Amino acid sequence: MHDAEFPYDVQWTDIDAMSSSLDFTYDQSNFHGLTDLVRSLQSEGKHYVNIIDVGISSTQPSGTYPPYDDGLKRAIFMTKFNSTVPITGKVWPGLTVFPDFTNASTIEW
Repeated sequence: MHDAEFPYDVQWTDIDAMSSSLDFTYDQSNFHGLTDLVRSLQSEGKHYVNIIDVGISSTQPSGTYPPYDDGLKRAIFMTKFNSTVPITGKVWPGLTVFPDFTNASTIEW
């Protein structure tokens, strides 16, 4: 865009930039240099917007995913009626849980 002198002030990325469709990650192979691109855009007064999907993966091959693990500890996910068991659904990264935005702790999380 810059080299073609095409005017723009914001660059967006969608879930394809994420590593395994996981929030708060990026695919370092296909999006190598993303952090440098963001810094460059910001130095030119441009903005970068990264989509953050509300579904947090509850099933990772490595057995750990910090946003999920921390969310469980803080009890911020939506739960089944009269239960502490999180409601799960299937979204991009597989089985996911969903933050309960009526819980004040969720905002802090």
